[in-house]
Amino acid sequence: MRNSHHTICAAQLLHAAQPVTIDRNRWSRSPEYALKDWWAAGTALLWVPIIDVDGTPDSVAAGRELAAELDGGWLIHRPADLLTLPEGLKGWLLPLNADDTNVVCGRWRTEITFMQITDRHTGAVATFQSTVAQTERNEVVK
Repeated sequence: MRNSHHTICAAQLLHAAQPVTIDRNRWSRSPEYALKDWWAAGTALLWVPIIDVDGTPDSVAAGRELAAELDGGWLIHRPADLLTLPEGLKGWLLPLNADDTNVVCGRWRTEITFMQITDRHTGAVATFQSTVAQTERNEVVK
């Protein structure tokens, strides 16, 4: 999977009276408008971690342990809440009133990076549901 992304620094999140503006020329329009709409409407979001494993037994075990520690995700009520995310992990940003999303974000130091994930085989933008379905198919094959 490939990522296309846009980074927002912590100061922008903490001091923004309005939703953060994201440069349309650097990122696709869909996530930009989704983020603005969610924040403007006061929609609560769930950040669901994406835990990457390489398929080796040790990696899979470590991934399961990390998933148990993270306990399903973080509730996000406002943009500044993104600064509470665990550093160095990316995850799906899912509105509580929706069952799917294509918006991914992660925190690295004091920056929040928003991105979309593209399937390396098909070139299609991945969604939360499409990756869940792929994971389930992979589990069946094993």
